[in-house]
Amino acid sequence: MVKVVNNIDDAQLVVVTIPIDIGSKRRYGQKLGARRLRELVLKSKVNVNVFDYDELFVDNFDLSKNHKLIESEAKKLLSEGKSVLFLGGDHSISYGICKANKSSMIYSFDAHPDLVKEDLISCQSWLSHFKNRSKLIGVRWMTEQEKEDMSQLKIVDSNDCHVSLDVDVFDPKLIPGVAYPTKKGLGFDDFKKELNTIFSNHFVSSFDINEYCPLVESKVSEKTLRFVIDFILDKLKKQAEY
Repeated sequence: MVKVVNNIDDAQLVVVTIPIDIGSKRRYGQKLGARRLRELVLKSKVNVNVFDYDELFVDNFDLSKNHKLIESEAKKLLSEGKSVLFLGGDHSISYGICKANKSSMIYSFDAHPDLVKEDLISCQSWLSHFKNRSKLIGVRWMTEQEKEDMSQLKIVDSNDCHVSLDVDVFDPKLIPGVAYPTKKGLGFDDFKKELNTIFSNHFVSSFDINEYCPLVESKVSEKTLRFVIDFILDKLKKQAEY
């Protein structure tokens, strides 16, 4: 079982909840998803010591302000030398996290590239600012502009990395509770194989899970999410013990 510790020095992992969905473009409710993800993490059967940073006090009317808040908090937590698991929220949360994690390689599991060109960073555009150090996994729907920009993505040689998991990367039969369901997604075994490779090649200093929308569906989704969360926590625990 997850053990919540009171001192960050005793933790193998830091967990931060970011209940935000104003960065979404169609369906909302991901902020409820962030809180539910936290519950699933803290109830996990994986024996790992967790420092629960609880919720960030986000502004549900000012997305730009939230980007700065997330960046500031992520920078502070990453300086502790512990892996940090961020629970969103819509995918715009990844922008501030990756700005804080400045030199790390970024692996984004997503059905969509999130490379849309727009002035205010949202769930559809956050990765456009990190094309020089990112790789997409599981993409199967994109605009023509995004398809062109995907050719500009670069893999860089870095010891550590950030992993961003938009749960719509999975086949919607496994996780239907998302805002942007897209057919023919990853299976659980596909995900495990990809993540094992990442952990074999990098220290995962930060990880985010986002875009779970329980207002759309929760029963089937959470059956899969429990397996996904347990696998992620186990990988992060083993990394901390190495």
